[in-house]
Amino acid sequence: MEKLRQDADGGPTLSIGVTEWDGTEAAVALIERADAALYEAKRTGRNRVVRHAPATDPHPAPQ
Repeated sequence: MEKLRQDADGGPTLSIGVTEWDGTEAAVALIERADAALYEAKRTGRNRVVRHAPATDPHPAPQ
């Protein structure tokens, strides 16, 4: 995997922000949380997926 990453240096990268609708929140809040996750993925390195859990998530992501 590391060899592939090194070979791709300077090539396309992918950062993803993921969240889940809690069933009650407004669409704006959902999009804001997904957007925040995306920018965190971009800030913390390329080729990353970051999940922001809803406030009511019974299974929060590990830290």
